Amino acid sequence: MTTNIVETLPWIDYREAFERLEERGRAEGEAKGKAEGKAERDMEIALKAFGSLNLGESLTAITNTLKELGIPDNAIESARKQTEADRAQRAKGEPEPER
Repeated sequence: MTTNIVETLPWIDYREAFERLEERGRAEGEAKGKAEGKAERDMEIALKAFGSLNLGESLTAITNTLKELGIPDNAIESARKQTEADRAQRAKGEPEPER
């Protein structure tokens, strides 16, 4: 009497396994997209806020306001540095780089 090896293996619904993998991948992709979108939005808000320095706002006041809004420190610092670099470049009279 011979035993078929396929008959001894547990039955697996591969369709269900692939659907679960697809759902998990989709969820991970959505989470990553939301995080990237939030980071871009935070940076844009910080850049616009530091752009108001030309209007006589205080650097400390803007930083504190951004922190109160929940903007991460790395976005605030990056935006501040970029704004200072842009202002220094304009002061030299060089054309601004295209973004």
